[in-house]
Amino acid sequence: QYHAAEVDYAIENITEDEILLDFTIVEGRKMMVKKVEFIGNDKIPDRVLMAGLGNKAKGWIWWFTDRGKYNKDEIDNDVDRVTAVYYDNGYLEATVEPADVEMRENGIYITYRISEGEKYEVSSVDISGDLIVAKEDLMKNLGVRSGKTFSRELVVMDLEYMTREYENEGYALVDIQPQTDLDTVNHTVSLNYFIIKGKKTYFERINISGNTKTLDKVIRRELRFSEGDLFNGDDLERSQERVQNLGYFEAVSY
Repeated sequence: QYHAAEVDYAIENITEDEILLDFTIVEGRKMMVKKVEFIGNDKIPDRVLMAGLGNKAKGWIWWFTDRGKYNKDEIDNDVDRVTAVYYDNGYLEATVEPADVEMRENGIYITYRISEGEKYEVSSVDISGDLIVAKEDLMKNLGVRSGKTFSRELVVMDLEYMTREYENEGYALVDIQPQTDLDTVNHTVSLNYFIIKGKKTYFERINISGNTKTLDKVIRRELRFSEGDLFNGDDLERSQERVQNLGYFEAVSY
């Protein structure tokens, strides 16, 4: 947050084996994000691209919030976030250049240069590989549809849905790969979910750690599975919720 900060040091010998190291720090002036600008975004407005950014220009009540504070570590993530917005809206060839960050006297200016490309429509959707249920039963619950604009967000939702379906049948290590084939002339994309189910998995041993507030048996009776049971994703998630609902713990994870 401090522009043009300076750090100097001096070394003073105390004994033959000891020194005194003295740092002098001049913080400089605290800088805030003055403006975030997008160049080349003709098809998606600034407000949509701005919504999820980690670095935003300070507003009228910036002193009550973190808005306007410059976070260098979030800059690369912000490039990914802007790119994701385009992929969610069908612009599969969109590119976002690394952010141009400029320190000026009145604040920090961040500029993103974008090449949008054309919007892609889904030409076909298929599922292949290791099918454990009828393809039609999986297809009817997919979010990505033929004739609709491609959306990365819907692909992620489809992956989560199918992964859970397989996990509930014991396939904890299922791998579902979204394969895309772009037609750059007609601006369409065909999508195939290729499934590698792996082997069935069982709960071999249940270990509980970090528990200092109650007996382990109190936790175990909230679990929806036992050692030796076939893996089930819904049972695992429900068990986490039940243990969290006991009220003993700040956070419960697995």
